[in-house]
Amino acid sequence: MEHNPDKKTQAKHKAMKICTEEGLINWLDVSLVEKILKHKVIFLEGPLGAGKTTFVGHFIRSYAKKNQIEFLEPVTSPTYSFIQQYTVNSIKIAHMDLYRLESLEGLESIGFWDFLDQVDLCFIEWGSQVFADLKIDGLPSANLLIEAADNEDVVRRYWFI
Repeated sequence: MEHNPDKKTQAKHKAMKICTEEGLINWLDVSLVEKILKHKVIFLEGPLGAGKTTFVGHFIRSYAKKNQIEFLEPVTSPTYSFIQQYTVNSIKIAHMDLYRLESLEGLESIGFWDFLDQVDLCFIEWGSQVFADLKIDGLPSANLLIEAADNEDVVRRYWFI
């Protein structure tokens, strides 16, 4: 997935960062955690292996660190379970992977809408293929695009839109 936004598109971005995993952790610690918490849903986009689950894990650990909590639970991909849930400092965080869903009807079968009401923050991988034609009014959401920077394995480009 190649994403080279023009200047007009870049102006709409709330943040963009090119960094290693260590740089991502620092960025989360310094400023991005608070920006993400202003949203109910974060759509994570990027090719397979881009680091979407890794990002969620770093977000959770950075949030826990800001609240002086040690978070030791592993953050794993929800590819087969569709949904993973974590609680940190009474904040309920969901991590969903909708890769295998093909339509909005599939959301009903996994209890998506009920589950969304029960969490404070929800990261959704591959949401664009399911939500492409759906506008969720009143739901504060944002997109995070993750891609390899210049074809490197360890450097990623993060677009927080």
